[in-house]
Amino acid sequence: MLSSEFECYDPIGNWFISNKKCQNDDYFHGYVKDIKMGERTRIDVFGIHYDLDESCVTTNHLSFTGHVAEVKLSQTASLEDVRKIREYLEAIDRINPEWKGGLNKINFYVAFVADQTSQEVLNECRVSGIGVLKIQTNNQGGIKITEDLQPVEVALDGGISHNSQKSPGIFEKAMLDKGVFKEVLKVHPSRLFDDLIRPRQERYKENIALEHALDYIKMPEGKEALQYVYSQIRSAYPTLGTRAPGRYPQNTVLFYNRDENNVILKLEAHRRNFKIYMRDTVQYRVTTKDDIVIFEQGSGYSYNGNLQRLLNSDILPRLKTQQ
Repeated sequence: MLSSEFECYDPIGNWFISNKKCQNDDYFHGYVKDIKMGERTRIDVFGIHYDLDESCVTTNHLSFTGHVAEVKLSQTASLEDVRKIREYLEAIDRINPEWKGGLNKINFYVAFVADQTSQEVLNECRVSGIGVLKIQTNNQGGIKITEDLQPVEVALDGGISHNSQKSPGIFEKAMLDKGVFKEVLKVHPSRLFDDLIRPRQERYKENIALEHALDYIKMPEGKEALQYVYSQIRSAYPTLGTRAPGRYPQNTVLFYNRDENNVILKLEAHRRNFKIYMRDTVQYRVTTKDDIVIFEQGSGYSYNGNLQRLLNSDILPRLKTQQ
């Protein structure tokens, strides 16, 4: 026999984690209890689920879905919660933005102790799009949560905008301005940005820099040869890291193994050709796939072969020894 609705809060929160994908991870608690939303509203149990949208080329975006449960020990008492939530839903566009808490979507539930959900409660909730959670206990004191009616998810216009997720400072302010995130976050928003958003932005910048470097040569045959060497190395050793350092217009591509400062091969583009450095020593100057100069001991001479032969006989085997 339950003596207080507070005894139901953790079981409902854990149910949100297990059944509504509310994440209890390095960043969020998954749910919080008895929290203030806005100036006059308190929520019994609030669960949060986040999605990471990786479809954008330039950056990732986070969106947040809230799950709100109002808890009572009887169905009769829960009908008052149904009416209160209905008022929320009817005035959803006028709700204080702080109450929305930066959410993109929200789901409302009433939760109560009962052996069976009455038809009256089901009808009232179904009309309003409110979910129903039935709470039952066993002889061992365990609490079971059953979803007797799914809610209708409501879209909100108070989410963290995409523009607010472009830079860490703006993102942190947007998160901390929303009351609910202060409660449910385990870490500072900067950690969330650094782990989930920044890596995509950095990869995009790195890819743009590589494109600039591989497009630096103005002579078509030289550019084709450079891009061919790059693609062959990437295909043969996909685990090698690559970067194009410096400011625009970048003209150098570095290949490294694990540590980006441990460069094992460098492609340095010029206007008509490019040079291949193994470690710090220039080895080859390539003008076209058939025009290659070897440099040894300060002098250069023509290579007796084409670019594919050079790759197969010298460059790729040397890289293999660096793996």
